[in-house]
Amino acid sequence: MRVPRAALLTALIALAGTTASAAPDPGALTAAEARVQIVGHSVVNSDKTMTWYYHPGGKLEGDDGRNSHAGTYTVQPDGRLCWKENDGMAGCFQYVRKGKALILHRVDPGHQFELGPVTVGPL
Repeated sequence: MRVPRAALLTALIALAGTTASAAPDPGALTAAEARVQIVGHSVVNSDKTMTWYYHPGGKLEGDDGRNSHAGTYTVQPDGRLCWKENDGMAGCFQYVRKGKALILHRVDPGHQFELGPVTVGPL
């Protein structure tokens, strides 16, 4: 059975749109770098309105000044830290080094944006 060229092209475009992902930023932390620089530390955004605590073993806690957050995270092979809160909310962060600054990006389907510079400190 021959598949019309237009139908094949449409199917390939649709498939590419669902499986393609943006290439990581050249300064994105690798998985090994994320394990050393992020895991076992706290991360605070630039205006100090949100703090994430990446405990060794995959426990994640957060505080935005109004609500506390709890859940788990995993370090992905590409360096993303993907999390799932106990309430079911989930997503992925990518930490990107730009000069001396560390920039946080949200990088999961439907949520691709820069959150801004962060500071890493002790738990």
